[in-house]
Amino acid sequence: MRSIGCALAAFSLIVWLSGASTQAADTAGQIVWHGIVLGTPASKLKATFGDPLRITQGNDERVARYWIPGDDATFFLITEQRGYIFAFHAFTTSTPIAALENVPADPSGVHLGDTIQTVEQLHPSFKTETGDQGEPMLIGPGPLPDTAVIYDFDQGRVHSFAWQMEVPAGLPALPMLTEPDGSSMSNAIVDVQSDEFAGVHWEYLFIAFQPCDGNTAWRPSGEQALLSEHQRTYDRDHVVCPTTKAERDYYFDISSYFGKL
Repeated sequence: MRSIGCALAAFSLIVWLSGASTQAADTAGQIVWHGIVLGTPASKLKATFGDPLRITQGNDERVARYWIPGDDATFFLITEQRGYIFAFHAFTTSTPIAALENVPADPSGVHLGDTIQTVEQLHPSFKTETGDQGEPMLIGPGPLPDTAVIYDFDQGRVHSFAWQMEVPAGLPALPMLTEPDGSSMSNAIVDVQSDEFAGVHWEYLFIAFQPCDGNTAWRPSGEQALLSEHQRTYDRDHVVCPTTKAERDYYFDISSYFGKL
């Protein structure tokens, strides 16, 4: 995916920039975006965002992907180290032509789709770098020690923003984000969208991010069922692998929005 790997890797190159900044952290001395607080336990995200669309494993960190409703192309990543939120990274997979209203502004007030001039005015001390596909990037320190910020641009507009806070080495390891396999109601995937329309759409997105054979994703068969157990409501989606013809069911816990149109 364009520039995301480059941006996250670049964090390690700019930790030395952390220090004085033109921006201010919130009154609690935390960096907060979309209800996500850098340096706090990652396991708490499930109560707000449900299960991620996908979790990938790196050398010493894990990256969870979440959808931002309102646009099929908007997502955010949470990078987790030892059970703590190390970074958040919001991005669009399309070329922005204006500020995206469905994605909350970053802690300094920058929106996806803002112009490079807007970001330069807010962050005049940030350095210009070149991304993995030749695109411009602005990088600099965040408002707290050991924090850093990266903006990636596409056609002169913000394509992604990423914020990182180093996790202190002395903190004890915490439980990490979990990714249920969704093979039954007892380990169903938690879908916490605001209504049925968004919830069903999220289910299809989730399935599209689950590989069944290499890079090939499962595909919905069209067979679905609505189930209930212990005062909770579930969707059961039957899926087929296009290459191997394997089949399975995914169970989604839709109790948080069932009945909301």
